[in-house]
Order: sequence, then structure tokens, then C-alpha cells
Amino acid sequence: MKKYFKLSIVIAFIVWCFITSDTFAMFQDSLYCELTSKSVRIYTQKNKDTLKCNEYIESLEYLIKKEFQDMQRVDIYISKKQDVLYWQGVRESQIKKINDLQKIRLWVIDSMNVFELNFIKKTQEYIQKKLSPYQKSLEIKIAPLWKLWTWYQFSPYIQRQIYLITSQLQNLKDMYTATWTDGFLKWIQNYLYFKKLLEWKSE
Repeated sequence: MKKYFKLSIVIAFIVWCFITSDTFAMFQDSLYCELTSKSVRIYTQKNKDTLKCNEYIESLEYLIKKEFQDMQRVDIYISKKQDVLYWQGVRESQIKKINDLQKIRLWVIDSMNVFELNFIKKTQEYIQKKLSPYQKSLEIKIAPLWKLWTWYQFSPYIQRQIYLITSQLQNLKDMYTATWTDGFLKWIQNYLYFKKLLEWKSE
């Protein structure tokens, strides 16, 4: 019972962290980035060298849009054959700048996605290992209930127990296989909810 209690504290803490972060904001909205010429480092908390990752992305998108608008004005000069060689050189420089900005933007987005996926996987591995005995206990409990159900199909208690246990087993499966953080959080909340119901029913 102690290890389940400790695990519940860990899971509740994870849920609390996300619920209190930007009022149910998406997980990636709460990530911070530190950009260097060689790497993008992702953090869950702000420090002096970081900025919100989404703010980096918005800034890069603004610069890309501005360069594109400037390039459209350059195209007008080229179409009017005004200093064509000069403006073609300017246009090539703008294209290179847009491509470079887009590469950085995609670099940040990819880094955020990798960070989120790694976070989910590591948390899933920890939770699955700790919840394995709990899952096995549910599987053991439900086997005789299915047998009883063939004889007492109209028993509200048996139906209710089967519903709670099968739902909880499905919650565990979904929690272990979630591939995005907000879905993962949803299954953790469901797990805590059904765990409480099952404990109340067993008292």
C-alpha cells in the first residue's frame, strides 16, 4: 500500500504541474528554449538564457514574413527592369535569409517535439514499472468476476466492479501508449479517478 501511495503522490504532482502551468495550456506552451549556433536546449523552467520556445517561433515567423514582403517589393523593381542585376542579388540574399530562418524555426519545433516525446517515454517507463503489481492485481480480480457474471448478469455490484476494473485496465494501457503529453495527462487523471472509485468500492 505504501508504494501505491508514494506513486499516487508522484502522479498527482505531475498532474498538478501541468494543471497549474498556464491554466491548462498545451505542454509545449510551457517550454523554454536556449538557442546557440550548434544546439537548441529545452527546459521546463525559465532561466536567464532562455525564452519561451513559442515566442522564438513567433519571432522567426515574423522575420520570415517580413523578408517575404520585402522580396515582393524587390520583384516589382526587377519586373520594371530597374537595376536588375543589383536587385537580383538582393533577392538571392533574401531567399537565403528566408531559408536560414525557416531552418532555425523547424529546428526549434523538432527539438520541442523530441523533448516532449522523451519526457512522455521516460515518465511512462517509470509509471509502468511502479504500477505493474497494481495492474496484475486488477487482472487477477476481474477473472472470477467474469465467471460470476455468467451466472449473475443482473447483479449491479458485479456489473459495476467489472466496469470499474476494465475501465482502469484500459486507462493504464492508454497511459502507457500515449504519444502526446495532453493525452497522457488525460489518462493519468482518469487513472487517479478510477483508482479512487475502486478503493472506495473495496472499503
